[in-house]
Amino acid sequence: MLMINAAKGSEMLASASLQASANMGNALGAYLGGLPIAAGYGYTSPEYVGAGLAGVGVLLCVGLAWRNNLQRKLAN
Repeated sequence: MLMINAAKGSEMLASASLQASANMGNALGAYLGGLPIAAGYGYTSPEYVGAGLAGVGVLLCVGLAWRNNLQRKLAN
């Protein structure tokens, strides 16, 4: 919603970009999850890759929320 609200006049492009980024994230997650299996670490090793990717996602969300909060405070 943050991206769609920021894209005044081009909400359709923002929605398409969100879907494209979700598809890219899905493909990247599958690829990165398959790397440790291909390296011979076993079928439980992608859990660690998934945990790392989830941690990066949480950090990005917190950073964007913090930046959005800061911009709102500066606007007032």
